[in-house]
Amino acid sequence: MDPVGHRAYRTDLCRTSCVRLGDITETQCPQIWESIERLTGRPTLAICPMNARNAVGSASLFIPDPWTPTTVTGPRFLQRIAGVLSRVVNNNSSGKIAASDYLMLAVGMLRYGSPARWLETLRLALGSRGRGWRKAIVLDRFLTDMFIAETRKRQPAFASVFLNVAAHVQHHYLLSSSRIDGDNPDWYVPAGADPLLEVYHSYDQAVADIQRLLPDYRLIIATGLHQDPCPKPVYYWRPREHARFLQRLGLVDVKVGPRMARDFVIECADAASVQRAAERLRDIRIASGGNFFNVDERSRSLFVEIAHEGDITDADALVDGSGAIVVKRIKDHLSFVAIKNSIHNGIGYIIDTAESARPTSLDVRSVPLVELHARILDAFAETRPEVSEPVAALKATA
Repeated sequence: MDPVGHRAYRTDLCRTSCVRLGDITETQCPQIWESIERLTGRPTLAICPMNARNAVGSASLFIPDPWTPTTVTGPRFLQRIAGVLSRVVNNNSSGKIAASDYLMLAVGMLRYGSPARWLETLRLALGSRGRGWRKAIVLDRFLTDMFIAETRKRQPAFASVFLNVAAHVQHHYLLSSSRIDGDNPDWYVPAGADPLLEVYHSYDQAVADIQRLLPDYRLIIATGLHQDPCPKPVYYWRPREHARFLQRLGLVDVKVGPRMARDFVIECADAASVQRAAERLRDIRIASGGNFFNVDERSRSLFVEIAHEGDITDADALVDGSGAIVVKRIKDHLSFVAIKNSIHNGIGYIIDTAESARPTSLDVRSVPLVELHARILDAFAETRPEVSEPVAALKATA
């Protein structure tokens, strides 16, 4: 086994093919979970890895993120939980979440959650009316508890969990933080609330629990980027029912899959159908001005984003290039998601307990994100037994 060879994995394929959520399912990009399975002969564990396909063996645990159409590996209970997570996240903005899904999440929280945290979780859940970010905090707390419990039970060679609530909060509520020079309207965020501090308090608890309950694991915390305050407000809108919405636009023989916020994917039968659908969407605009969609055309699919960034009134309609009305009262068919508060900055951060055990000797340096794969694989290299302990990766968005 050559540790240097780990760095020769095909980053070119990943960079060019995995631009959008869900793209990974159409590639053969080498991923860390199955790579470590092969290196160690031991199972791995993945909780909601972002834009990752399931390629692990039957002894491992793999619960995909809510936006990537790939299979679940794990017991029946966790397969049901994965379905609930996908529905809850993708239907959150419309408010159409079944009582049975809420009940299933409650059962999971009781099963995995620490009794010491139950009261605080209940407080956050009950206090989420008008403070929607708290529901996201509760969900990430559940993922953390599941990650800890299943890792302790299974003792995998490598375990990872992806937490998205900080990215969600910054993207939609950053300007309401007391640490930021900005503001949101009171109807959107109550005066005096600080969603950012709430989520980082939750992250502090999560990291403390991981360190306390998984003491034998090397811990890597990595963010892919960070976020800067948005210079102007941007409104996010999302179809209430994607398939019916497309039918109203004249797209009937297609399949549609929701992605984050205002994005969705349309799958077509052939290249000609893709071109027709793309032309139709590019022809549609909101009557008050401006194209309504951004369209990324693929060979058999379209990645579509609602491009309109302003408010929508009850009188607004969608029209085609000739000015003919396509959809009246467009607001009836859309859900308001959020007001964009931040923009992405490509600089991220990493903490690795194998390097930062002595705080006085922290090495501040640049680490390209594409090297994270090799960094983790090197921990299992036979030529470096001194760092061959199991690894837990907390992938957080900050």
